[in-house]
Amino acid sequence: MGRRFYFSHSFIKNKFLLVICLISSITVFGQNLSSLKDSIIKFKASDPQKALNLTFKALNQFDLEELNYDLVELNFFIGEIYFFKKDYQKSLKYLSLSLRIYEALPLDLRVHKKIEKLPWVLLALGSVYYENGNYEKAISIFKDAIKNFNLFEEEFKENRISGINAAETNLAQISKKQLNFDQAMYYYESILERISNELKENKDAAFLFTYLHIMDLYFIAGDEFQAMKYFDLSTELYENEIKSLDVQLFYSKVVSRYAKHLKSKNRFREAIKYFEEAKKLISDSSYEISDINLLISECYLAVNEYDKAEEMYLNVFMNKDLSITDKVRVSNGLDQIYSYQQRNKDLNQIYRSIIKLYTEKNEFINFNDLENQMIIADKQREINDNKLRRYKNNIITIVIAFLTAIIMITLVFNSNYQKIKNSKLEIEKNKILIELDAKNRELVSKTNFILQRNEYLKKIKSKLDKSKDNEHFYDQISREILELINSDKYYKEFDKIFTKVYPEFYKKLNLKFNLSQTYLRLAAYIKMKQSNNEIAKITGISIRTVETQRYRLSKKLKLNKNQDLNKFLENFENET
Repeated sequence: MGRRFYFSHSFIKNKFLLVICLISSITVFGQNLSSLKDSIIKFKASDPQKALNLTFKALNQFDLEELNYDLVELNFFIGEIYFFKKDYQKSLKYLSLSLRIYEALPLDLRVHKKIEKLPWVLLALGSVYYENGNYEKAISIFKDAIKNFNLFEEEFKENRISGINAAETNLAQISKKQLNFDQAMYYYESILERISNELKENKDAAFLFTYLHIMDLYFIAGDEFQAMKYFDLSTELYENEIKSLDVQLFYSKVVSRYAKHLKSKNRFREAIKYFEEAKKLISDSSYEISDINLLISECYLAVNEYDKAEEMYLNVFMNKDLSITDKVRVSNGLDQIYSYQQRNKDLNQIYRSIIKLYTEKNEFINFNDLENQMIIADKQREINDNKLRRYKNNIITIVIAFLTAIIMITLVFNSNYQKIKNSKLEIEKNKILIELDAKNRELVSKTNFILQRNEYLKKIKSKLDKSKDNEHFYDQISREILELINSDKYYKEFDKIFTKVYPEFYKKLNLKFNLSQTYLRLAAYIKMKQSNNEIAKITGISIRTVETQRYRLSKKLKLNKNQDLNKFLENFENET
């Protein structure tokens, strides 16, 4: 019996990178979903927070120590929703958990008996790595997904074809990102052939989605003629086919992509026209509507229609699921409007909003290394296999114990061998866990937030320096910015985090060389492989001052001319 598949509106974003939308969506795992799961599916696009609450409510109904397919599905839902909320750390956490639960399931609880890892989850994981610029790892995961899709049974042929198409579209997206257009087009031609010859369900939506990506490729490559050819093909297909929700959604993306092209060519009024047309084709989803409204706002701003631009920006800002990146885009747009209109009171409020965004949103992306997690999962699976083998050997021992003592001795020896092997595997597993923990601790110590905060606040102060009409307003904001830049609060938080990661570094360094706090922090930045330019941005001093401090630090550490300061500090904690 085949499985129903739907197209989830929450899967289609303006960036054309996550293409599991065509295939994974909703009922990937179980055929008999409860009404609670149906509600989760219903709200994933329109109200993701409500969908999350319902999913966690569903999880509470299960005994988490008893493995079952529903736990795999619910953790996948959570990871998917967090992805579209752009919370990639939590997304990776739940997607990895979904994968591990599936791998721990006995074969009789799996729908597909041959696959090693759920390819739908692999597609989502690959997309997380894509979003964070790790293309090499994303490619590896997408290819692993294709390998597992090819293991689907014949009764799931439609799912297999759609899954392979999705993985190849993601691979084409990476080729496109790397400007390897020939390789990207090779994937798209393969997908079109597969849709034409093998796919039976949702062919129109699949064609539209692929046309969208090819049109995007040609726009990026600067071949407007070929891009418009696929725009016309999409329009012809849309006008001649039944207007299902999926077809409407994908055609709206085609129209929106053409509008973005017009916007890039400074044809702003034409772009607004097509953006409005794209909005009419989709339901009132917070994701798509907010994205399009933000682009329309920028078009209105470009043609100096400030009232309309302000109205659209404020409308977008009301979306409670708006990412911090989009909030900054909105704030910058309003900043331009209020600066031009000399609305100092509103401008003051915007500056405070921007400062709040950059001071309160202190996020360190702390991703687990998926490859290590998969190695651990493989080791665990091998341990389970060996335990099962040991059990079978013990049964055989009981059966043949009455026949001959020699066979019994042989089996006992084999059993002991399996115990030793399992013990070695446990040691290897613990070693990998320790290495994984070390990587996680190293990632926690990243100082991106301080650097970004200081750089952005300096830009705001520079803007204030250019306009000092309102001296009271200027002095007030300038003073607040300088206090934030020079605040020791964030550096003390950095010291706490750094000490957790390298607990003996400060202590040993200070004990041996009696360094001041300034030189201790400088040593910490160097140990973290920060460049002179990055250290200058983090500490708010000039590059020349950083170079002088490095020279003085070398003297304090009593290094000779042939000794490298970076290597000395990198190995200091291990050598002492």
